[in-house]
Amino acid sequence: MLVNLTLSLPEDSPVFRKVRPDWAMPSVAGHIGTHLDTLLHRPIPIEWMDREALLVDARSFGDDIGEQAIRGLDIRPGDFVIFRTGQTERFDYGTDEYFRHYPQLDWALVEKLIGHKVSFIGTDAAGLRRGKADHEKVDLVCETNGAWVIENLANLGDRRLAGRSRFPVRLAWFAHGGMTGIPVKVVASVT
Repeated sequence: MLVNLTLSLPEDSPVFRKVRPDWAMPSVAGHIGTHLDTLLHRPIPIEWMDREALLVDARSFGDDIGEQAIRGLDIRPGDFVIFRTGQTERFDYGTDEYFRHYPQLDWALVEKLIGHKVSFIGTDAAGLRRGKADHEKVDLVCETNGAWVIENLANLGDRRLAGRSRFPVRLAWFAHGGMTGIPVKVVASVT
């Protein structure tokens, strides 16, 4: 059974109604919906299309998610660690509430994940860190260390994922000229 973890946007989404001139630029156009950030434009190994995902329910950790969220978890090199913060469940994507204030991972947690040599770090929020400078810095630090950030995941509360912390996922992405945000499709496979 497949579970789509990609945020699907209806054509009447507020995102498309807002006038945002910067979205017309190729470098930021891919930052809508579920996407991965690639500030360095480094190629992602094609073998990484198939990953083991580790789902971390971080809803109880509040605004700042620390290392305690992964304490005791078996994080393996190459894993795609996904944080369920509840942001896509609380607010509609594209609204000011969604983007204004969202749970973030603290730097110690990010460094610990990089130390585990994960391939992707995902969240159901607008980023791993809040504020433009920290948002870009964490994306850059992750990519420099071989881990890419995937933002705005959805359906992490799907009943078919209930009770599961580890499951296979397939990712599909594309890249073209100068984009720093690449749309990505993420699909979980559960039996």
